[in-house]
Amino acid sequence: MAEAMAVFQALQRAKEMNITTLTLASDSQKLIEALNQNIHLMEIHGIQHDILDLSSTFISVIFVYIPRNLNRDADVLAKAALRNLVTESV
Repeated sequence: MAEAMAVFQALQRAKEMNITTLTLASDSQKLIEALNQNIHLMEIHGIQHDILDLSSTFISVIFVYIPRNLNRDADVLAKAALRNLVTESV
C-alpha cells in the first residue's frame, strides 16, 4: 500500500508541475505488474484505480519495476518521506 501511495503522490506532484510524460520506477514488482497489466489487487483496489485514472491524463506514463538492491538510494528517500508525512500528520 505504501508503494501505491507513493506512486499516486508522484503522479499528483507531476501533474501540479505540468509534466506530461513520466517514467515511474518502483521496487514493488506486484504493483508494477498490476498497473501495467490492469490486474486488480484487492488490497490496493481503490488507490490502484486512482493511479490508473490519474495516469490517463498524461501524454505518457511508464511504470517500471526496478529491484530493491538497485534502488537503495530511492528506497531510503521514500521511507524518509513517509516518516515525515506521518510526523506532520500527528
